[in-house]
Amino acid sequence: MSKFIMPQTTRDTTDILHDLLVDGRGLITQLDELQVLDERAVIWLCARISGRLDEGAFGERLRGVGRGVERAAHGALDQSASVSQKVHALARLLKADPQVPHFDQRFRALQDTLARKHPASTSAVRKYGDFAKQYPLCQAFVLALLAAAAAIGTGQIVSTAVVMMMLRTGNEILRDASLSTPTPSLPAARYSP
Repeated sequence: MSKFIMPQTTRDTTDILHDLLVDGRGLITQLDELQVLDERAVIWLCARISGRLDEGAFGERLRGVGRGVERAAHGALDQSASVSQKVHALARLLKADPQVPHFDQRFRALQDTLARKHPASTSAVRKYGDFAKQYPLCQAFVLALLAAAAAIGTGQIVSTAVVMMMLRTGNEILRDASLSTPTPSLPAARYSP
């Protein structure tokens, strides 16, 4: 996976990417297990982690589904927070990395992989590419996040929800002007989906 980012990927980057994959796949496993208990809870949780359902509405829907289902849903929600934390750690580590050699080739390969595995991500991924071309200091983070997303499961509803959550977290990070340090030749990056 690190070949998509930069040839000289550091050990710290590799460790964070590994942890991100472990947490992401762990979240998929928890969602799969929750689906066996109560399919509605998975739908609500996927809506919650993708930002389509707020915390209050999520809690309200979980009432009455049973203590085991509620506990499993909250465990998966905690796991999703861990995935988000890893995405933030990756952004801090790759903040203001130099422009990535052969970015276009690497981006296209990841874009094709994500389009095949998670068609719902196509529009978001395209916007990441446009943004990274305009703000080269964000290219390493964009490629690392997309590589991690591409390595997460395939096309099933729960893995697509996890990928979309990762991309949404990346959007929030890129909206924060602190991701890219302004230089005389590069203004602070502002991402708008």
